[in-house]
Amino acid sequence: MMGLEELCPCCVLPNVAIAFILGSYCISISAGGVLNFLHRNFIHPDGTVAWFLKWLHRIVCGFLLLFGLVLLLLANQPELRAGLFSSVCTRFISRDPALLPLRCQLAQQAMGRTMELGPGPGTNFKCWNNGKHKMTEWIGIEPNQNFAEAITAAKQEHRLASLPTKLVWRKGEELDIEAGSIDTVIGVHVLCSVDDMRQVLQEVERVLKPGGKFLFLEHVLDPDQKSWRGLVQKAIAPIFYILGNGCKFHHTGQELEIWAGRYGLDLQLEHVAAPIPLWPMKPHVSGSATKPQK
Repeated sequence: MMGLEELCPCCVLPNVAIAFILGSYCISISAGGVLNFLHRNFIHPDGTVAWFLKWLHRIVCGFLLLFGLVLLLLANQPELRAGLFSSVCTRFISRDPALLPLRCQLAQQAMGRTMELGPGPGTNFKCWNNGKHKMTEWIGIEPNQNFAEAITAAKQEHRLASLPTKLVWRKGEELDIEAGSIDTVIGVHVLCSVDDMRQVLQEVERVLKPGGKFLFLEHVLDPDQKSWRGLVQKAIAPIFYILGNGCKFHHTGQELEIWAGRYGLDLQLEHVAAPIPLWPMKPHVSGSATKPQK
């Protein structure tokens, strides 16, 4: 079985969508046979129970067919997928207060010249409201340009006009930032959706100053892959990949440990259960990695 970290969009996206469409057809055929059997042996074909089962059958099959068609559309339209993802993040996810304490506990440690990977709609700006920060400059690395308006609005809403900010529309694997020039790098729910996590972490180490810190908060695979949560994560991973615009469940904690050991960073990592309603996404890792002084 393909590992969750190895999901290939060119294979997974269309196949998942087609599976839902075929699933609706199979359920329609099998449910139709069951209904005919019940009509012949147990229930009156014109009764209330028969009417209810008939419409339940139609609703379920219609939902699966519609959902499959939506997934198929998103699978073949990356720009539409990115736009939908940015809208959902801006209108719903960024406004959820449940994760804000964990998020701000991390973000408020930022100081000096700070680079944020995948700022999305600027959710972390809430943590620096009214100038409550120690940053001298903020640089956002974001590949999804659909977030431009939301980031500008978030900066104004949280009164950060005096903070010099710069947005760079590119991926974290290809940072165009000079080596050893950043005091703090922040990553919240970003390593799950990058194309090459190891390359991104390599870039983080490159741009950090000696003594600089990488602050992270990431959802991860359940450590117990035989648990119910681990099984659910495996089951929904392909759908999550589409609706989350490339987001995957990773063994992120292990990757961070390997990376920190390779470059001699001081890694402080803890596993936490995030206080969020999405049960499969509760397992998180949070902490920091400090680059050694020369």
